[in-house]
Amino acid sequence: MSNNDHMFEKGGEDATPTWSALLPAMLHALEMSKNQKAKDEIKQELKRMARLADITVKRAKIKDLYIQSVPTGVPVWTQETKDEE
Repeated sequence: MSNNDHMFEKGGEDATPTWSALLPAMLHALEMSKNQKAKDEIKQELKRMARLADITVKRAKIKDLYIQSVPTGVPVWTQETKDEE
């Protein structure tokens, strides 16, 4: 269990900022900071974000191919749920 899991169990709200919200501050710090360690950490984080974006796009493409391969265009797990109702 991660440190934030308790928030969801008790109905708390997730206040995690979006990457889009963080990016301007990260780019500003990257440009203006004299702290090389901070710059290196930001560069590493941007690389990680890019990898995650690539993975997300790949998963979305796989999901689209799967949905297109089902004759009805509706995922199998959705069809099963409708049949049970």
